[in-house]
Amino acid sequence: MESHTSSKDRGRKDQLTTTLERGLRVLQCFDSRDLILSNSEISKRTNLPKATVSRLTHTLVRLGYLRLNPENGQFILGIGVLSLGYPLNAGMFLKQISSTHLKELAHKIDGTATISVRDHLRIVSLKSESANDVLKRSPGIGLSLPFCGSTAGLAWLIGATEDERKKAIQELHYHSNDVEFTSYINKYKTALKFYIKHGYIVTHNLVLQDTSVYAKHLHRKTGEELLLLSCAVSTRNESIKSKEGAIVQILEKTAENINADLKKTRPPPAL
Repeated sequence: MESHTSSKDRGRKDQLTTTLERGLRVLQCFDSRDLILSNSEISKRTNLPKATVSRLTHTLVRLGYLRLNPENGQFILGIGVLSLGYPLNAGMFLKQISSTHLKELAHKIDGTATISVRDHLRIVSLKSESANDVLKRSPGIGLSLPFCGSTAGLAWLIGATEDERKKAIQELHYHSNDVEFTSYINKYKTALKFYIKHGYIVTHNLVLQDTSVYAKHLHRKTGEELLLLSCAVSTRNESIKSKEGAIVQILEKTAENINADLKKTRPPPAL
């Protein structure tokens, strides 16, 4: 009898875990380009049945994590999501020490400078400064890009530990078809060879036509997230190609300054 009860409890816990995971996947569908989504659109993005999505969005609206427009039946993120993120943002010691460095980088290259971090198959901005929004994405805290569609994602793979890299590649493989996966792994191998030779990586027209993005990972202490420094410039002007060496020097100097801050700065102690 005890065994039967334990098995039943485990089944309920597994079901609750699955429901939580699905609910979080629904919230992750929203980003700066897709602020408003319908149940049908969420269903397509999550590969979940529409009936399941309807139950999840109903619950998320009730909890304050989504808002429903009754006129068109579409959803937007609710204030509850902002409340969840506040403690994390308040504890981000990085935002106090990197703002000046990023502003200088952005203005010297006449582009955008960002510090970001990986969140599963997304790269999320922690801090961003822009003198010229060349990527047309209104950079700021929380802005996310697909892991496999960003230069910072390649920089993360290069700077990650072997175990972290292995798990990330497995997750990417699970959520990609074979053609997409093979293409991305080839991009990673090319970027790695370039990084070994030059100490940074660069992509052209990956996020947007007529743009180049330079990136490298930053110093981290044991147990901390791997942070990524990147900068984006417009290549519409042919003269920018002659300035690539200067851009790289500025990127390297900025990374050096931020790394120095990271080495001497401690995050807030755990309570």
